[in-house]
Amino acid sequence: MNLKKDNRDKKQGLGFLDYTAGAGKRLALPWTGIAGLRLTGMTLYEVYGSVQNQLEVAKQMEERFAADFTGIMDDGIILSETLGMKIKVYDYDFPAVQEHMVKTREALSRLKMPDPLAGGRIKTNIQSIQALAQISEKPLAISIEGPFTLAAQLAGVEDLARAIIADPDFVRLLLEFTAGAVKHYAQAVSRAGADLVSIAEPTSIILSPHQFKTFVVPGLQRVFRDLAAWKVLHICGDTSHLLDLILSCGMEGLSLDQVMDIPAVMKKIPENIVVFGNIDPLEVMLEMDGAGVARKTADLLRAVADYPNFIMSTGCDCVLETPFENLEALVKTTHGYPLARPRGIIDQIRQAVIGFRRDECRTLCRKALASGLDPVLVMETGLASGMEEVGNLFSSDIYFIPELLMCADTLYAGLEELKPHMRFDGTRIRARLMIGVIEGDVHEIGKNLVIAMFTAAGWEVIDLGTDVGVQGFAEAYGKHKPDLVGISALMTTSIRGIPGVIQALRQMDPGAKILVGGAPVTREKARVFGANGYAADAVEAVREGVKLMEEKDQAGSCKTQGPP
Repeated sequence: MNLKKDNRDKKQGLGFLDYTAGAGKRLALPWTGIAGLRLTGMTLYEVYGSVQNQLEVAKQMEERFAADFTGIMDDGIILSETLGMKIKVYDYDFPAVQEHMVKTREALSRLKMPDPLAGGRIKTNIQSIQALAQISEKPLAISIEGPFTLAAQLAGVEDLARAIIADPDFVRLLLEFTAGAVKHYAQAVSRAGADLVSIAEPTSIILSPHQFKTFVVPGLQRVFRDLAAWKVLHICGDTSHLLDLILSCGMEGLSLDQVMDIPAVMKKIPENIVVFGNIDPLEVMLEMDGAGVARKTADLLRAVADYPNFIMSTGCDCVLETPFENLEALVKTTHGYPLARPRGIIDQIRQAVIGFRRDECRTLCRKALASGLDPVLVMETGLASGMEEVGNLFSSDIYFIPELLMCADTLYAGLEELKPHMRFDGTRIRARLMIGVIEGDVHEIGKNLVIAMFTAAGWEVIDLGTDVGVQGFAEAYGKHKPDLVGISALMTTSIRGIPGVIQALRQMDPGAKILVGGAPVTREKARVFGANGYAADAVEAVREGVKLMEEKDQAGSCKTQGPP
């Protein structure tokens, strides 16, 4: 029986979160580094150079520690070595690049994209992954150096750091090459049978947030894009100041260093991203005994008890001398700990919106109604709460327009199930928005996102559609008497029609509140047009709309009070 095939069949189509949360137990993946060498007595390069030896170490590791993932021996310089860098080799420690040979454009131009099947150790790695994938029922995980870290291995960390300031164009050329090399190799290991590909970017911790966004994020996004494996990112050190940028890279899992406060971080990470945390490989795994490791592991598990998107791990690689009883204690304690408490159906609906799982959202809304829950409550605390978090992710540059559209579609799918059963008492509708796209413009993405965000915020929305002229806005205003009018434009030529609409509405109602937005509109143009407010995006539109309604209420209150 092919156990690996059976395992693959079980998880076919599952995202990393679904596999993690549905495993039936807490999962453990300690980064064991080269500790496995002690099980066989082989040197590191004896393992690196032989498919059979790779399989033997993997077999011994699986039998001894019972972790939930398997893999070949960690190898953090395989691409540098394949590209011809001079390597310093150790028997019982990871190799290192001895001479950094790519410091000029000329040297970079001589590099050839590494072929994982051409020969050498890189081909042995691919063959080892293929062989291990055939005999192990566990998901196969492999770690690869990231584009920035590979660039540092090729050029040297200090020279690369200086070039970021002195010659950023060279850095971009180098990163263009390294991102291609990492992506090429990552796709090869995925095709060979790796289920989880972890990209290690330890060198990127030297950068400022702006530099990280400029030089690291694009390469990681390129590597993760279209990678047919679970995508994980590991960065050493305190990455608190980079967290929002890290979350924009497109991974499904995040492995954090031991210096990070996991319980605090979990509150900031979307629940569709799996977090690996982060027992100290030295002060705990190396220096404590098994009881101490079990205690530290249990403490962390208690702190993340409510999070199904958590895998127990170490903050970085364990060292060679790590006591085997400590690795056993970490895995055993993890497997014995209770699973995360099941989420209530409202929270499941919220997470379905955030993860843009439309069909799941429909099903959950039907279940909520069948259980007797108030549909308005389901909308407000499930759908709307989820869309509010989506807005936060958008504002933090973690989600962008494509994700926002998918989340909006999910929101509407849920609303279709709830609306026939909803009975408002009049106090739940905050206000009424009437919105349309200006005449001559048929682009409605922005308008539809604004509608989704206002709907989630509890507003009633009248959608006038696209290509709406002065007469269309005026007639609809007279019919619906909205609290707020939204005018959207995407084309520079079409914004010329906005002042005419505003003038017509002001003639009908001098107190009309008008909000404008769209790509060619600016805050200054909105002021010149005579609008009451301006919003650069759908999230800001809701905030501005609420602000305008508060100002309207305050003005009305002052009028009714009269003079003192």
